[in-house]
Amino acid sequence: MQAELEDAKGNLAANQLWAYREAERVTPFFGSAWDLTGQRVLDVGTGLGGKLPFLVNEGEAKSVVSIDIDGSKLATFQKNRVKQKPQPKNPEIIHVAVSDGAALPFPKDHFDALISINTFEHIQNLEGALAESYRVLEPGGRAFLHLPPYFSPWGAHVENWIRFPWPHLFFSEETLLNVLRRVEQEQGLSANFLPSARMDWAASRTRLPNLNRVTLRRFRKLIQETGFLIRTLNLLPVGYEALRKIPFLRSFYWLLKGGSYVPILQEVLVTKMVFVLEKKREINE
Repeated sequence: MQAELEDAKGNLAANQLWAYREAERVTPFFGSAWDLTGQRVLDVGTGLGGKLPFLVNEGEAKSVVSIDIDGSKLATFQKNRVKQKPQPKNPEIIHVAVSDGAALPFPKDHFDALISINTFEHIQNLEGALAESYRVLEPGGRAFLHLPPYFSPWGAHVENWIRFPWPHLFFSEETLLNVLRRVEQEQGLSANFLPSARMDWAASRTRLPNLNRVTLRRFRKLIQETGFLIRTLNLLPVGYEALRKIPFLRSFYWLLKGGSYVPILQEVLVTKMVFVLEKKREINE
């Protein structure tokens, strides 16, 4: 998994295929609520567009509007979309737009479903993004969100440079940045990455960039304040992918899974939080 992600940062085709497969891996954790058939879908954090064919082909969405705050990513996708593999069955139903998730250029009650995979941990105005997600969904519409809490094993998003989990629990961000600068200087990792995946650690002084440091507890609180109903919450523990596949380790998986729901443990045991949210219906419906 780690090697696959690293390859995805260095090649457009590999990135798009990784995003497609990530959508395949993630969506089963949304449970029975996951159904985009015939729905108007908003994809928040499209990146280089890899999961869009999945939403069309496997999700069978009616239309998909995909947004990203980084216009260069969307431009790269648009320029190369005819070469993308797999191809969407109906490419004409996909529309892209440069937009901040906290300032969506769409009317109220416009979408049936919203999906975001590995994006909400990067949105600086998280309260605004949740409020906007609520606004553009129709009553009864659902938001499917998948993201890591900050104190999760790889929540610092530095795994390509520091290859052990929870480095941000053991060291200050200033110390981490000093290490990141040195590793980058010695190994030049970013030079092998796509422009959108490169990191300029020298420009970051005291704080890890592009993270809002949201915890599970804070995210749940913001969701409730927004007005969303939490239909399901699936907490995936550290190592869940490998542990579930190895028979003699499955009991250990279930032990960690149980610990993921213990408040004092969950912030560090949970590697991904998977929410299905629902916009409240009008009382007179």
